[in-house]
Amino acid sequence: MPQTDPLWTVTCEPGAALAPITAALRAAGLQVTDVLDAIGVINGHAAETQLPRLRAVAGVADVSPMMGFQLGPDDGPQ
Repeated sequence: MPQTDPLWTVTCEPGAALAPITAALRAAGLQVTDVLDAIGVINGHAAETQLPRLRAVAGVADVSPMMGFQLGPDDGPQ
């Protein structure tokens, strides 16, 4: 079944341990898709109504919409 909830990027406070934050975000309603330890970011799907709960998790610095990007064609300008 395709995911219909928006994709969010959760930025964690510098130096924060991501494992307990990830667990707390899951409990708050985030369907985690990626945990990027090296940069302190967790990505996942959640309804917009869950944002206050996600932002209230200890160690979370910011929750924002995931921004997409598209690469140009191989023969495009460099």
